[in-house]
Amino acid sequence: MSDQDSQKAVSDNNAREREIALRERELALREKEVEAKNRLDRKGLWLTSPLLIGSITAISGLIGTGIGAVLQGNANFKLERQKFEFNLIQDALEASNQKEAAKQLLFLVNSGVIISLDSQKLRSIAENNPSEIPVLVPTTAESLDIFFKEYVQKFGKLSPEGRSALSKLFTFIEKDKDI
Repeated sequence: MSDQDSQKAVSDNNAREREIALRERELALREKEVEAKNRLDRKGLWLTSPLLIGSITAISGLIGTGIGAVLQGNANFKLERQKFEFNLIQDALEASNQKEAAKQLLFLVNSGVIISLDSQKLRSIAENNPSEIPVLVPTTAESLDIFFKEYVQKFGKLSPEGRSALSKLFTFIEKDKDI
């Protein structure tokens, strides 16, 4: 082989080595790019994962539902408590007279059964002004019998016509919304 051929072979060999070195650097650079891209994708992947987003949505929905149920249950409990106390007061007002109604109301307040309504006002009225306590007008047949017995004791015997007239009067009073 001649010197020229040998120089050409060395030169070709150097060119190939440079080309290989260049390709190796390009390959290393691409590997670094791919690796950097994979790291970036992995970092952002868990934040944008549909599974993670769905899980967070489900958990927040459950928490919201739980809080709503607790608040609704508490409001229902308070409402039912007030209904219960109102019914007790209504039953107390069905007493035969204001003193008896005051006595029953005082018992309910003092025993702590009535707590959510204004028990101090009830106590004050029942102790100081029992005449201000309204009693409900009796409407049952038993209540009419009680009325007629009291009437006879205070005013004397009542004729059947008078009894019928008073019964009709009570029926009209019961039906009249303005009264």
